[in-house]
Amino acid sequence: MFVSYSKMTQTKEKWMDPFYLNFMGACDGVTYVNKHWITPKVCIGDAESSYERFDIVVNANYPHNYVKHGNIGRKEMTDYKCTLYLVGMCDHDTEDIIPYVEDLIPRLKIKYNEKPSLRILFHCFAGKSRSVSLALAYLVEVLGMNVDEALALIKEKRPHVDPRPLFIETLRNKYLDK
Repeated sequence: MFVSYSKMTQTKEKWMDPFYLNFMGACDGVTYVNKHWITPKVCIGDAESSYERFDIVVNANYPHNYVKHGNIGRKEMTDYKCTLYLVGMCDHDTEDIIPYVEDLIPRLKIKYNEKPSLRILFHCFAGKSRSVSLALAYLVEVLGMNVDEALALIKEKRPHVDPRPLFIETLRNKYLDK
């Protein structure tokens, strides 16, 4: 379900803003690798990745992005001239990735068709599973790659990725003809 940012939070306090939270320090025991360019226009990062110089940022750092589970929110970041999509997707085996892909990727495809030079960042907490899976769907559906070549490219450019096997299997089944 797609919701506006104003419906996601009733407060304007800085500490509740997902954009501000993206710059907060790392949690104990978590190693951040920041971001890696997969293609010249597609980047995958972690919660410490800066939003600067991106046209679109897909923040799948749920629940830290303060969007309700199962929803995708959108916010125009006027200071950084980017559109922020907040994805309420869990990183566990009971999460079905398809509703998120079918809601988000067509929106990104429209943006890409309007401006093929757009730069997009996909990030979650560690930049290993949710962001990788959504970026994979983008590479397949928008840029025309097949699942295996897209996954190989992601692993080549960001070697520590570890997408949930069920997410990858689900995407392989969705994109059998690609």
